[in-house]
Amino acid sequence: MKEMSIVVPVYNKVKNLEISLDSLLAAKNGNIEFLVIDDKSTDGSLDILKKYTEKDSRIRLLENMENCGVSYTRNKGIREATGEYIGFFDADDTIDYGFYQSLYQKAMRKRKKPEIVIGDFRIKNDNSYRAAEERLKPWIPFSFQRSFFINEEVISCCNKIYHHEFIEDKSFPDYIKEDCYFYMWTMREAKRVEENLKLSYYYHLDNSERNIDYFIKPTGKFVELIEAHNWMIQKIGDSKKLRSVFGLLETYSYVDLLRACIDWNIPPQEKKELVTTIIDFCIETYPNIDKTLFGRNVLLFYDDEIKNKNQKVKSLEQKVRMLGSIYKKY
Repeated sequence: MKEMSIVVPVYNKVKNLEISLDSLLAAKNGNIEFLVIDDKSTDGSLDILKKYTEKDSRIRLLENMENCGVSYTRNKGIREATGEYIGFFDADDTIDYGFYQSLYQKAMRKRKKPEIVIGDFRIKNDNSYRAAEERLKPWIPFSFQRSFFINEEVISCCNKIYHHEFIEDKSFPDYIKEDCYFYMWTMREAKRVEENLKLSYYYHLDNSERNIDYFIKPTGKFVELIEAHNWMIQKIGDSKKLRSVFGLLETYSYVDLLRACIDWNIPPQEKKELVTTIIDFCIETYPNIDKTLFGRNVLLFYDDEIKNKNQKVKSLEQKVRMLGSIYKKY
């Protein structure tokens, strides 16, 4: 068995692909496999992957017969993986030298192998490079830290490795924000979680092509978002604390869709019905959605130029009222 399998979905990433692969393959650990899966690219990405496969025997190149999406492709990687631990890497990001190896070494130092090991996560266009501080208390069982930690940790599968036996019966749902749902599910199920924040995974937010298709055109994805909500609630179970945290995370999806609705070039009646459906569902599901949304992290995201917290809240409330008046026009 390999030490690790790193799953790399690729779809039309020719612009950044070579830089990302060079970063991923830099550490010369021979007992690791890179499951690089082309999702029917049309821009020449596959040619680059074939070139790298010839140069590095650790790469297993797989090809989807048709474009199936990132969730299907990651799930395929889980099924194909032979490593004791499985990691995920996006083909337009980069990592520090030895990032995944550092997580594996952390796992090997434990008598009882952790289900998840977490590394540091940075956004590339964020210039703050302060040293990350570990948040988990090793002398306290993870079950007592779970709700707090889920609220603090970044929603990504890429800065983590997962024990094979832990996720072999799990999968990414084919919904918007699939990382959010996979993150909540795995954190809900894990009993042993460790951190090693010495090295970082870099999310390249400055790549303007990523994650925009959901929000530049109406795709009917909101119906799936409601399905995803019900699916995730089943996974979380009766935990009120986790449901509260999930509600905070989920509001990002709703707000993104609401803001995008304004720009969608669709008939006014269709737009009015869609916006009404979204708002009604959000209010029914989370009666205090406005308070939840503007309470914490989102303040910085929307109004970083306003330094005073009270001013931020006031500014955001004004924006919501403004958006509300726009919705009423349709």
